[in-house]
Amino acid sequence: MVMGFAAPGPITVDGKTDDWAKVQPTDWSEQRGDIPPVRLCWSPAGLYGLVESPDRNVQVDDEEAWRNDSLQIFVEADAARRDAQLRKP
Repeated sequence: MVMGFAAPGPITVDGKTDDWAKVQPTDWSEQRGDIPPVRLCWSPAGLYGLVESPDRNVQVDDEEAWRNDSLQIFVEADAARRDAQLRKP
């Protein structure tokens, strides 16, 4: 599970990393070694994410995106799973 934090300032969705310097990266490479760190944050305007891919040959197939280079994000808005894990004995 990766948690996002409040954005430290405005985030411009422009493909550049300038606005992300103060957003702490989450290293989830312990789960899978080939995944780069991700930066997640939120503001009242929305949820933002940045992943810098080392892959220079990105494969795209709109009909079967899961077979090529892709990123899947699942959002759990009410944190029910996390709260349930905290209540376990």
